[in-house]
Amino acid sequence: MKLVEKGLLSLKQDGADRRAYLVHISAAGRALAAEERAARAQWLAEQLLKKTDLEQRALLKTAIQTLDKLIQ
Repeated sequence: MKLVEKGLLSLKQDGADRRAYLVHISAAGRALAAEERAARAQWLAEQLLKKTDLEQRALLKTAIQTLDKLIQ
């Protein structure tokens, strides 16, 4: 497994079910995931700024606030 070889994940055989493996993300894996999330968030912010006007951004903000209420 490439992710295991790169030190991003580790696999441990499940003690209760020897056919299964438990997957654990390493500190390096967490750091890489955080970097990837930040890059995607930056790209999305840039696209929203380039392709929307102030009125559209206000509508998006309202929609996001509504969605936040739904998940709380």
